[in-house]
Amino acid sequence: MAITTTTLNGTDSVSASRITLNDNFNTIKEALNDVLSIIDIATGKINNYGYGSNNDMETEDLIVRGSVSGGINVISGNVAVGAGNVVIGANNYLQIGAGTNSIYFEKLTKTYAVSGSIPTINFSGSGVTGPTASGPVGYMTLPRMTTADINSIVSPLEGSIVYDLTLNAFVGCTGSSATAGGSNWAILS
Repeated sequence: MAITTTTLNGTDSVSASRITLNDNFNTIKEALNDVLSIIDIATGKINNYGYGSNNDMETEDLIVRGSVSGGINVISGNVAVGAGNVVIGANNYLQIGAGTNSIYFEKLTKTYAVSGSIPTINFSGSGVTGPTASGPVGYMTLPRMTTADINSIVSPLEGSIVYDLTLNAFVGCTGSSATAGGSNWAILS
């Protein structure tokens, strides 16, 4: 919304322009009150929920300095990433769920004798995350496909694991091919 005011000329008299001046101040006051209706300057909270027909917020970057219980809370709807990545800093985790039914996905670095360290993914339950995580996960379901579907995967990553519904066994990719049916899958024992 553009704010427009009436311009006063240098030859205008103040007494004759009093109505114009008052109208200009009233226009600015109404616009500022509209802004202050969504921004609480005492707390810094911005709340445009229900304001206008399109109350989306759009910005180049968003930096959140949340407290221990703060951060970004999604009351309803999804967090959608159209392009780009979801990046979580070092020593942090992604938590799905709340309370005792939550699951943590955490990237750890473990000592690897050959090259120093190796990245590891930690799936723990409601216990403490980190190298001493104690919360167990009930179970984890890996991808499940028929032999025909597995063989139709083009360029699978070597080391991929899939449960073969036809063979009733876990199979692992031991050789990748860009041709459907050309990859090697071996039953894991």
